[in-house]
Amino acid sequence: MSVACLTDILVIQEVLAWRIVFESTRARTSTVMSAPTNPTTVTIVDSVPVLLSLLDNLTNLPSHPPSLYIKLEGIYLGRDGSISILSLYLATTKMTYLVDIHVLCGLAFSTTNKNGDSLKVILEKPTIPKVFFDIRNDSDALFSNYQISVDGIRDLQLMELATRNFSKQFVAGLAKCIRNCTSIRSAMKAEWQHSRDSGAQLFAP
Repeated sequence: MSVACLTDILVIQEVLAWRIVFESTRARTSTVMSAPTNPTTVTIVDSVPVLLSLLDNLTNLPSHPPSLYIKLEGIYLGRDGSISILSLYLATTKMTYLVDIHVLCGLAFSTTNKNGDSLKVILEKPTIPKVFFDIRNDSDALFSNYQISVDGIRDLQLMELATRNFSKQFVAGLAKCIRNCTSIRSAMKAEWQHSRDSGAQLFAP
């Protein structure tokens, strides 16, 4: 799968994730909780039963191309910060899952299903490819907070660096990669930026 195709998937994942986080957070501040606008596309994982259901859906996934696309959000994400949300896009079903780490804490990674799978096991398993964009802070946060040593990572940032046909002195951020990706429609780029800006306010108001 090309870098452009992987970028497309990450853009869709981020738009969905930010939209549902923003809407869910806004709903929690209201007297009456409203349901997500697109429940068939995004699932909020904030309880052990829902987490177990997610783990069951992550069994025996195709690895070529990768099935899992993951992004972490948090406060000062890294070894000195905290993880708030793990967003996971499952390409086989086109579902996005938002794992609420703030609510589940360590249970998000230690909960194990009947097959012996947990998010920790999946993140550490070298035979399960997982696509990230710039794994550095995510890896730092996972190891420092939950002693998770990630493996099987496909870092889209490094893939872009390796395949570009101009200067390779510096890596590019996701926003720049999206701006330069000709396969992504302008409308989707604009929606991604709007969703990202709205969602970022939740972590850095």
